[in-house]
Amino acid sequence: MIPRIPRQKKIKSLFDEWRDIHQLNSEEVCNLIVRDKIDILIDLNGHTALNSLEIFSMKPAPLQVSWLGYPNTTGLKQIDFIVGDEIVDPSELGTNYIGRSKPLRLTHGYHCYHQDAEIEVADLPAEKNGFITFGSFNALTKLSNKTIELWSSVLNAVPHSKLLLKRSPLNEEPVRRKLLSRFQDAGVEVDRIALEWEMNSTADHLAKYKNVDIALDSYPYSGTTTTCDALWMGVPVVSLCGENRSSRVSASILYQIGKSEWVADSEASFVRISKDICKSIEGLKDARRSLRNKIIKSSLYQENIVSKNLEEVLQSEWQRLCREKNNLPG
Repeated sequence: MIPRIPRQKKIKSLFDEWRDIHQLNSEEVCNLIVRDKIDILIDLNGHTALNSLEIFSMKPAPLQVSWLGYPNTTGLKQIDFIVGDEIVDPSELGTNYIGRSKPLRLTHGYHCYHQDAEIEVADLPAEKNGFITFGSFNALTKLSNKTIELWSSVLNAVPHSKLLLKRSPLNEEPVRRKLLSRFQDAGVEVDRIALEWEMNSTADHLAKYKNVDIALDSYPYSGTTTTCDALWMGVPVVSLCGENRSSRVSASILYQIGKSEWVADSEASFVRISKDICKSIEGLKDARRSLRNKIIKSSLYQENIVSKNLEEVLQSEWQRLCREKNNLPG
């Protein structure tokens, strides 16, 4: 077996230069960026823990862009663009958003996904169980009241179906009790909800999809890696594409792999799509067999397609900025 390279060492090997800034203050980092003559600075964190938005607010680079780590605009006027595609940033909304960066739309989707864990796709659980098991491994903080209502409507529309939820905070009994009471309030018997929380490794986490027939996405904050993981394990994902960017990320991923039919545009269609998928065991088995290969053949897995497109749009904007600076025609 080939030994795995530590993640940071592997990432560092991909760059010409690597700057360790964790012991520097924001002003020192900005000075370093200026000295390095960085033309385009990319934010990968947004409003998440240990972000560097203070640095971006100082505008140390001529062109600043946000991508990937946060599913919405940062709200900083100093960040010129946010990378997305036609699904998360529909062109009918224009190029100037109030209070947010301008969208840079990639043609073939803006996410990439690779899975190193060696695990095979399991057989369809419904064949063995005799009923459909829906599932979600999304963070519990994403389980809004609307999410609980949607999922409960699906369960009530599919007789004898069950729902499997897995997340580490569920190891606490009060957390489990509170979550189950929310489903009970929505008209779902608690014995139809299964809760799990053990995860010793990524492979163990993915292996839990052997118990899921169909994954239900959260709303209005959809999944990203969780969506990709489910699809990788041959599990269809049903997602409600809303008005906010954060509710359109899973939809973007589904379009990227050619499964737009699993994207709902209303609560009613979310329930209908979920119910319709259940009608064909053979269809579910076919998805189980084919989804991983579909991902591998898509731009989601072929990062060279996305990276080339990203390079093209960034270069185009940089050239435009240079023309404006030098008062040259377009």
